[in-house]
Amino acid sequence: MIRICFFIVTFMIYIVADTSHDIRFKVTNLDCLNCAKLIKRHILSRSEVSSINIDLNSKTVVVYGKQPLLFDNITTPILDLGYFVQPIREELSTIIVKAHGIVCSFCVIGIRQQFNSLLAVQSADFSMETGELLVILNSDQTLPDDTIHLIYNDAGYDVKSISRHKP
Repeated sequence: MIRICFFIVTFMIYIVADTSHDIRFKVTNLDCLNCAKLIKRHILSRSEVSSINIDLNSKTVVVYGKQPLLFDNITTPILDLGYFVQPIREELSTIIVKAHGIVCSFCVIGIRQQFNSLLAVQSADFSMETGELLVILNSDQTLPDDTIHLIYNDAGYDVKSISRHKP
């Protein structure tokens, strides 16, 4: 009996530890069970993924990782399959960064890649129209102003403003 209880407790601890890193998003054109199976197969093929839950009714996907997951690494294969991915933003903190003089889309790509490579960041999208970078943070994560300034300064730009929004 003690051996069984030890196994159950160990198994439960493993599950909690194994699923502490997750990414949540919607696949807006997820319409059928075969689509869900295809997405599941592609995501589970990644070594950092431990499990996945797909709710076909709400079109919500939750990916659990063995380690921190990067939003782009998980969603790019889905986009390559022709599906549309939308981060779930309701529960996450966001940061809007404005900078002076960004007119080059090549520079924007570099800045976005720098932000998307950070573990705290779920996604970073830049609008050339407004000159704003929208950074969506992973749950319970922060991103210091110093890091934001460093990324922009390395790209040759000065940050005009940083605004933070919590859910």
